[in-house]
Amino acid sequence: MTDTNETDVVRGAEGMPDVAPKADVAAIDDVEEAMRDVVDPELGINVVDLGLVYDIKVETDNTATID
Repeated sequence: MTDTNETDVVRGAEGMPDVAPKADVAAIDDVEEAMRDVVDPELGINVVDLGLVYDIKVETDNTATID
């Protein structure tokens, strides 16, 4: 028996939506926490604790600018 509400499944890139779903804007604290994973290879200390991150700005399109 076939359901009349069935839809064909398209697999691969052709089945992907044209526009990505809108994501929430990242919090500045989340960006700073992610930057703690960036370690200076010579000193072995993350760039936040070294004091190399002066400012973080996050735009509405989730673009982060880090000074």
